[in-house]
Amino acid sequence: MKIRKNATYSRSTWLARPLGAAQIKPWLLEQGSLTQRLMNQFNDFQVTPIFQGLCKPNPDEAAALALTLRQNVYLREVLLYGNQQAQVFAHSMTAAVNLRGHWQALPKLGRHSLGSMLFSNPRISRTAMQYKKLSCHHPLFKQVERLTGKPQQVLWARRSQFSISGDKKAAMMITEVFLPSLMTVKRVR
Repeated sequence: MKIRKNATYSRSTWLARPLGAAQIKPWLLEQGSLTQRLMNQFNDFQVTPIFQGLCKPNPDEAAALALTLRQNVYLREVLLYGNQQAQVFAHSMTAAVNLRGHWQALPKLGRHSLGSMLFSNPRISRTAMQYKKLSCHHPLFKQVERLTGKPQQVLWARRSQFSISGDKKAAMMITEVFLPSLMTVKRVR
């Protein structure tokens, strides 16, 4: 997989570096497959689907993908588990029209990891990462609180876009929200 460094999508207060994220920084800066890193870290790694279907994008996602707020996107949300607890909330989306082409396998993934599909295809490229300390008002922060049933203090997220053969119009954005349980795990190399 190639990383495109000169991505031209809107940052919407997302940062090029995770400033002040000392505890979680090694996980945020992982350039390879986060799924593979979690599989190496946790013997009991598993993917638990939360939602798959059509919806409208959040405002910062619409801006990043050059979509309107009324445009349908296909959303896949999963929790990535290790040590029998949720470690990462993954939120992946692409314009619904892309399901007829490049991303037609997305609705069929179920409990299989999206990362395995993305990182095994040499035609897929990825933009540089963007980082954000989510505020309690951000929709993804609220979603994590709903899913975990616990009030959250600090949630860091990263996102990037993936495209096949450089087709930016058919990009898929993946946002990974790192849960507090991961902050206490030592990273395995």
